Amino acid sequence: MESDLWEYLKFTDKPIVFYGMGNGADKIYNVLKSLGKEPSAVFATDGFVRKNQVYGLTLSSLSYV
Repeated sequence: MESDLWEYLKFTDKPIVFYGMGNGADKIYNVLKSLGKEPSAVFATDGFVRKNQVYGLTLSSLSYV
């Protein structure tokens, strides 16, 4: 059964975790917010983790996840 990704995320009870903190991540975050959803966690590649927090969440490194 095929499902639209955004519809799936809108109705899932599973935690939503995504990778990145650049423009693409900003777009994903904004769509999630418009659906009334919040990410549970955000992670990035070890060398690119420059901030302690992003979108109000503690940013995790890929090696930590």
